Amino acid sequence: MSTQNIKMLGMYSGWETDSVIKQMMRISQLRIDSKTRSKVALQWKQESLNSIKTELTDFRRSYLTALGPNAMRISSAFNSTVANITGKNAGAVGISTNINSAVGTMRIGQVESLAKNASVTTLGTASRSGGGFQLTDTLGSIFLNTGDVEFDSAGDARVHINGATITLNRNDTLDQINTKILGERVPPTGENYTYPNAGSSILFNQVDYQGRAYSSVSLNGKSLTIYADTAITAEQITNKTATRVTYNSSTGISTEPVTINGENIGHIHKDETLESINSKLLAKGANTVKWTPLANGASEAKISVNGEAEFAITASPSPIIGPSDIGQGTMGRLIADEANKTISTKVGNTTYTTAVNDRGINWTTRYLSDGSKYATANIWINGRAIEINQDMTIQDMINRVNSSGAGATMRYDRLSDQFVIENDRPDRALAVGGMQAFGIFSTNVQAGTMARVWVNGELIERNTNIFDFRGVTLTLNETTKPAGEKWAPEDDITVALTRDATDAVERVKAFVEVYNGIIYKLESLLKETKNGSERSYLALTDEEKAEMTEKQIEEWETIAKKGMLRNDYAIQGMVNALRGSLFETVRSVGLTPSAVGLSTGRYDADTGSQISLDEGKLKAALEADPEKIANLFMGISESGQERGWLWRVDDLIGEYVDGSQYRSLNTLEDSVRRANEEIDKLQKKMFDEEDRLYKRFAAMETALSKLQSQADWFTAMMGSFNR
Repeated sequence: MSTQNIKMLGMYSGWETDSVIKQMMRISQLRIDSKTRSKVALQWKQESLNSIKTELTDFRRSYLTALGPNAMRISSAFNSTVANITGKNAGAVGISTNINSAVGTMRIGQVESLAKNASVTTLGTASRSGGGFQLTDTLGSIFLNTGDVEFDSAGDARVHINGATITLNRNDTLDQINTKILGERVPPTGENYTYPNAGSSILFNQVDYQGRAYSSVSLNGKSLTIYADTAITAEQITNKTATRVTYNSSTGISTEPVTINGENIGHIHKDETLESINSKLLAKGANTVKWTPLANGASEAKISVNGEAEFAITASPSPIIGPSDIGQGTMGRLIADEANKTISTKVGNTTYTTAVNDRGINWTTRYLSDGSKYATANIWINGRAIEINQDMTIQDMINRVNSSGAGATMRYDRLSDQFVIENDRPDRALAVGGMQAFGIFSTNVQAGTMARVWVNGELIERNTNIFDFRGVTLTLNETTKPAGEKWAPEDDITVALTRDATDAVERVKAFVEVYNGIIYKLESLLKETKNGSERSYLALTDEEKAEMTEKQIEEWETIAKKGMLRNDYAIQGMVNALRGSLFETVRSVGLTPSAVGLSTGRYDADTGSQISLDEGKLKAALEADPEKIANLFMGISESGQERGWLWRVDDLIGEYVDGSQYRSLNTLEDSVRRANEEIDKLQKKMFDEEDRLYKRFAAMETALSKLQSQADWFTAMMGSFNR
């Protein structure tokens, strides 16, 4: 247990040593208290200046800016043109005016179409299970080794063939599969078939170097090549003619006899193949349709239908497939025989086996500089090849597509389990390739449309639904009557553009109220002083606070803080400059703010530097020439040397906050630091002096103790002598 502060003195002298020493140190303590009071006063001034800085900074960020709901340095704050939209189709458009908008009447006619970017969406679901992917899933884990087509116990599997999502049975023939791809054939009012749910059917419209017709079928994103002896149907041929051959919706037989290569072969069925047509030509003694090899390896057949000029059907050669063992009778071949053929891809030391027709990606092996290997593939968007690899996540792929410069944006919606690719503009066709793995097929691209609307009798076409038109911003919300439907004058939308500066005046009024609140506070601080009875109120010491309640301390310090910023030179300079700016001409417009209703009172008045707003005068000026008044407040001249009043206010406040006030705060900070150093020195000096006095008193007590001992001995000796 320490006894350093325990002082047991005065036993012989009878003095209260602590009290005596405390009285002797009174002068030193007063010096420390005085310096402490001065330091606290400096800190109070710091706090007050920092409070002003915060308020001015918030004011600049809220009002002297071009952003936010209170922004005044933006032309829309002074817009006085109002649009009144009427008519039964008024909801189809929106009108936004600006300071350059002219008054008058605008008539908007039919909104024929809205701008819509070309896009393509996953057919069905992107994941096999329909449960969706995580954006952090890697492409390799999803698509590199996904296994064969899986038939359930009933022999069914849900697959994508040529862009159509169907339920496939292992015993389905190609005829049955084609029916599923095309969907239910619903005959319309006319005689032609339509296929409302159709994908691209399996058409044998390509010929290899042997002259054998084949079809490249896309099954779950993989290419499957199937051969047939006769594959080009009558419908394919006759659809190329100018005079279309029509077929009965019930029987599928042509409604009129058909002439092929000048030979009338009678009525034909729409699904007749070239082989059947050739047989009928031979029966008539005519020459059959022949395939002629071309120099590039392709083949063509020249045909004339119903007297039309001869045209050619061209078939491209297969760059990959050579002789095939698929053989005859392919139209009756079971798809299950082909469904589970596999290919292998070796990546590093691992061989991945993937079904030919599985929804996968055609990976290739890439060798890195360090000798390692990994799988890569290309997808194509708008003709741009975008490389992906097995280690990329779905999000990585999306990011790469969106930063590729292909002019399209990709996203994945996990709720619908679908990928979506959308062009960045509607006047450009969207082309995609190599993306069957994601259920995205070029045959399912939805074309974009341009925005088309009639304004004042003029057809306006834009690639966006929001555009500027002769001083106003026009927003198309919806189409009106369908294109081609008769439009009557009473269907027009009328837009009346008039002047009304009420909103603009209210905005300036709100700005002035906040501005005046700040000026009032600053001028109050500049004029604040203590009366005679308050001058004795100084910062309290800790000992004084200990004897007071919290409320007493608060009331005391409120008075003690009065007058700290009285006649502050920097604040006074800023307030005077702000007041004077109201009377300075903005030369680019030849006006002062005071000329349009923003003035001040007398210098000697309580509100001398606050703004006095004449709302009527300001409103009249805004309605007469909103552009001119906007330039008075926030314009910038072509040279950049002349700027509007709000810029000047911002500059003056900035010069104070970042200049003179910044220097004042730094000076105060230095003063507080020096005061702390002086207080430390005074306290050390006092402690040393106090210790020295305690030692002297201790020595005195020791001497008195010895003297007492001698006196006691002498008394004892005298008593012995007397006895």
